[in-house]
Amino acid sequence: MERIKNSRYVHWVFWPTWMVVSFFGASALMAGFVIVATRLGVDVPIDTTLGGLVLRLAMYVVMTALFVALPYYVWRMPFSRREVGLARELTWADIGLAIAGFVLYGLLSMVALALARQVPGFNTAQVQDLGLQNILGMERMIAFITLVIVTPFIEEFIFRGVLYGKLRVASMSIAAAGFVVSILFAIAHGQWNVGIDVFCLSLVAIALREVTGTIWAGVLMHMIKNAIAFYLLFVAAQGF
Repeated sequence: MERIKNSRYVHWVFWPTWMVVSFFGASALMAGFVIVATRLGVDVPIDTTLGGLVLRLAMYVVMTALFVALPYYVWRMPFSRREVGLARELTWADIGLAIAGFVLYGLLSMVALALARQVPGFNTAQVQDLGLQNILGMERMIAFITLVIVTPFIEEFIFRGVLYGKLRVASMSIAAAGFVVSILFAIAHGQWNVGIDVFCLSLVAIALREVTGTIWAGVLMHMIKNAIAFYLLFVAAQGF
């Protein structure tokens, strides 16, 4: 039994599969929470911007708990800081690499989307639906913290940290592990054009992790990307 548990091929199958299970499991748990709370007469403001953001944060927390805590505490699958890309603190070099990585990601995404436009019926201009419209004041601040700070860190920690780290520790090649992580990351975003864009983002974030040994440069690059998108969607588009 221990030999099976330690088999690299078991890990190659287990971690991507557990990623999918954790994603849908967290979604189902949050949906169940809303249903139960509503039946008990508790007003859950899921139709408001603030309510949607709180639920988004809660789902990320639940997904992280399922994906990381359950294997650690129940199945005795330990994690080291090096494995998950947190072996050291953020450095100035990470900031410079994040900026360079963002430029590389932008060029790669433009090329990939240009090729995708050659496919009949493929809409590369489709805007990502975040369920947020006309956010102002405190809602805008909470949205910024959620989308530009918390989301990039959690996504990098889960995908380029834990998942990629576990696959590499199980002796999966950089190319194979990078493809598996990036395709799952793309699928999780639910739209073809957005999927292609974040697939490219993931490839560059993985390259940054291999160069630095941590996820920090990838986290910063992801934050830069989300900050620019946030400004275009919720600041410039609203006229202020």
